[in-house]
Amino acid sequence: MSFFEGLPRKAFTAQDLVRIFVQRKDEWRLAVNTTMDAFLRFMLENTPMREALITPADRPSHGTALRYVWDGASVYAVASTIERGAYLSHGTAVLLHGLTDQLPHTIYVNREQTSTGWSSGDLT
Repeated sequence: MSFFEGLPRKAFTAQDLVRIFVQRKDEWRLAVNTTMDAFLRFMLENTPMREALITPADRPSHGTALRYVWDGASVYAVASTIERGAYLSHGTAVLLHGLTDQLPHTIYVNREQTSTGWSSGDLT
């Protein structure tokens, strides 16, 4: 499907695919009775869309997350879907910005943290 070829993102959560399905099913002229499950099954069997399982190294208790990747999705694209609003950080960002030739052993992903309040204490 040329729609997915043209997207800058190549890795998706199930929610991402539901959103795309709902927004595009009329445009794609899918049968009225086409379900999300049928659409996903079609995509996995007939296109370069594949499933990928990822587990956060520092939070194995969170379990494995299922993602859907389009042909050519990088491991960095998949990793950035670990949480909504996540971005690549630390050694991963250094590599991707061309500031090092060393490949990190871990892909670092972060998201903006909520403020824990203001401390008026002195720094030590």
